[in-house]
Amino acid sequence: MVTLLDFPEAAYLWKVHKFDFLVWITSCFITMFLGVEIGLGVAVILSLLIVLYESAYPHTAVLGRLQGSSVYRNVKQYPEAEHYDGIVICRIDAPLYFANTEYIREVSVGGMSFYGFRAQVYLRQLTLTLFLIICSRVLHRSPTET
Repeated sequence: MVTLLDFPEAAYLWKVHKFDFLVWITSCFITMFLGVEIGLGVAVILSLLIVLYESAYPHTAVLGRLQGSSVYRNVKQYPEAEHYDGIVICRIDAPLYFANTEYIREVSVGGMSFYGFRAQVYLRQLTLTLFLIICSRVLHRSPTET
């Protein structure tokens, strides 16, 4: 029975995508204890729930331009990426539709207030990736404020 389990694949799933690991381990145990039909059914239902969750709450990233190029990358992965005063560029890794619009609005406006910007939100579809370009104005502060 142990030879039927692919433990290197499970370790790979744990490193790459925790939700896929959850589907793998759950379907494995349910198949062992309750049968193949029930195990496959639970795996399919879990997979559909995860797809719905990830489309309703997509990954977002703030982008910055790499020096000397026209390439934009995630600033968490590339801290040396350049930022522009008054402009924040966000990438949303899912299509924009009714189920995730409120989440994207919360993330974009919440992120702007974190950086101290008043935001005007403009959406633009570029190739296969949806870019949320937030052009904003820095709050005007008097020189006496610290």
